[in-house]
Amino acid sequence: MAAPSSTPSIEDILDARLADQRAILLRAHTDPAFRRALLANPARALRDAFGVTLPPGLTLDVVQETPSRSVLVLPLELSGLPVAELSDDDLEAVAAGAAANLRAPVETLPGLTKR
Repeated sequence: MAAPSSTPSIEDILDARLADQRAILLRAHTDPAFRRALLANPARALRDAFGVTLPPGLTLDVVQETPSRSVLVLPLELSGLPVAELSDDDLEAVAAGAAANLRAPVETLPGLTKR
């Protein structure tokens, strides 16, 4: 068996991002006040609900689909970008499934930080 790489693959990044998005979408589906807040001010809604802070200069757009409009978002092109090494603790957390929710140490948006 090959030694695990300290650089996350695009599959790892997408898995973590989809897990985070799932948590947000489930909360928006079950909490109308959060849904309204997310549409009005995504950064504040995420900070208040999940304790994550978007860095200055990063804009997060939230779009509500309609019966006649669907949205597909392509992630940032990662080739050529420097990728941070994961610590041993980060690797253990990911291996234990820590990326399954927003309380996890995995940060899936560029520059996203926990407060």
